[in-house]
Amino acid sequence: MIAALHEVLVQHCRLLGREAPAPGPVLREDGRPGRVDLMLSRAARHRKGERHQLVVELKRPGVILGMAEFSQISSYAEAVMSDDRFRDPAVTWDFWLVGNGMDDALRQLAHQTDRVPGCAVWAPTFRIMVKTWGEIIEDCQERLRFHSEQLEYQSSTEHAMDYLVRNHGDTVAELVGDGTIPAPRHTGATVTQ
Repeated sequence: MIAALHEVLVQHCRLLGREAPAPGPVLREDGRPGRVDLMLSRAARHRKGERHQLVVELKRPGVILGMAEFSQISSYAEAVMSDDRFRDPAVTWDFWLVGNGMDDALRQLAHQTDRVPGCAVWAPTFRIMVKTWGEIIEDCQERLRFHSEQLEYQSSTEHAMDYLVRNHGDTVAELVGDGTIPAPRHTGATVTQ
């Protein structure tokens, strides 16, 4: 979805259940309208009425992210944060700049020791993140690895049947007796018939 910042405002108001916004374009500091590549939104899981908006600026594979590209995403953040029509205390924003590579100056800005990796700007109501596709994929793989290790879960039919017989033996005793459900593998589980 490529849309003008005004369309981002319209979608923002719609998601919050507001009336259509007052007419007039959303402009960047230089007076030009911005065009975002992607806007995503999610409702907060544990706090009713809170919402998080994500605006993503994607760059072509040959573009090395630098201060010019950072200035573009920063101007989107500034346009949104300074326009009263966007204002809502229950909404936070992330503005992401994503590309294949990043120059050293921008990498230094986006990887400061007091912030999460990729966070170039942090404010109470918004962040500007700068990431390469490689960093995004690596982060996702690490989260998957962490969750897999924490859960130590391997689903199988045998595990499911063992659970069923162990925890609901009285209910399924007849099915175990006639062979419909296999008897538990573990000797500690018994079925009363």
